[in-house]
Amino acid sequence: MSRIHVSGMALLLSFILVGLLILVCVLVGDIGIWFGLGVLGLYTSLVGIAIFGRPSVREALPVLIALKRAERAFVRGDFATMESLCGRAIAQSEACGRYRDFLTGAALVELGYLYHIQGRWADCEPIFLRAVSHFDVAGREGSPSNTVASRSAMIGRLNLASPYINQGRFAEAEPVYREIDASTKKDSTLGPLYSALGVYNRGQMLGVLGRLEEAEVLTRRAMTMLGRPHGRGKQVSAFFMAGLADICQLQVRLDEAVTLARAAVEAGNNSVFGARHAVQTPILNALAEVLRARGIFDEAERTCLRSQTLTEKAFGPDHFWLDGCLGTLARIRVAHGRHAEAANLLLQCLSILEKAVVPTHAKRLDRRAEYAKVLHLLGRHQEAIQWEPPAAEVPVLEKADGGYTARIPEPPRR
Repeated sequence: MSRIHVSGMALLLSFILVGLLILVCVLVGDIGIWFGLGVLGLYTSLVGIAIFGRPSVREALPVLIALKRAERAFVRGDFATMESLCGRAIAQSEACGRYRDFLTGAALVELGYLYHIQGRWADCEPIFLRAVSHFDVAGREGSPSNTVASRSAMIGRLNLASPYINQGRFAEAEPVYREIDASTKKDSTLGPLYSALGVYNRGQMLGVLGRLEEAEVLTRRAMTMLGRPHGRGKQVSAFFMAGLADICQLQVRLDEAVTLARAAVEAGNNSVFGARHAVQTPILNALAEVLRARGIFDEAERTCLRSQTLTEKAFGPDHFWLDGCLGTLARIRVAHGRHAEAANLLLQCLSILEKAVVPTHAKRLDRRAEYAKVLHLLGRHQEAIQWEPPAAEVPVLEKADGGYTARIPEPPRR
């Protein structure tokens, strides 16, 4: 008797048992019997599949279980456990036959994402590259299917572009987003969540470079593409609203910015991650900054301190997300005339950014300019001049071949 035949018999037996369960429930009405027979039927079918099913499916099951546990660990904020489970999944996927490359790629994407939010960009970039390579092989072999493997490879490339942006490597990120955008227009393989993320991240890249009108168009388009989110999509929706709030604040549309930022925090609190998860800190940073710009200093400071606590608890005192809350606190101190405290906070921001992003990154240049201004207010003019960023270092993104390319402009002639 073949394995598939025996597996089918096990499933048939489970259906018969469920039928008996319904009959007993109707005749007796005993919830305990319902539960017992239901568990027995489910157990029989699972044992039949595990023992007599296809070998490749049996071998893949431990990897899938490890990845599911890793996802739950991330939701809990238990990043050490998540890293361990991802490593286990990568090792176990080597024995998965025709699904080996696909499952290895999936496990690598999970591990790379963890390293990304931890700010370990030197570690996550090669991991995402490996994931894409494995997905490409799976796609050529049609395992599990060309469509699924191609979609997964695109998700890997989308994740790869994020550390490029954070490091100011816009010329490398742009072609990835162009590819994702072209794929989205061609078919719906990528799905609304990741298609929207590609559009949103491209908008954020333009926002960093000061192209706010284009950034707003792309951000609103991403929100429309996302639609009514479910599951993790609710947290993504919160990020989108916070990003749009940033753009509105920079355009001095402060009332709209505050409304969007408050809605973003509420959406994040109601997501699967909850209000105490570290992924909420960029959203809290956005709310704190728009409140400061609106002159609501007390609430802005409380929000900064909450963000700082969440970030330091999860990632330690040098994580790049701390730049947002500490920078806003520094601006509040300047507004209150406490310039020495502001200078210390900005110096801490610069120390964090020095480890996180390249010298030409717009955020790092902005912090240098802020620190120089505060030093001038303190009368430390010679020191301030040394911190003022040269204008020639600011990168410019220019249109080229249907997309953009980044360059450093020539310094002005004297």
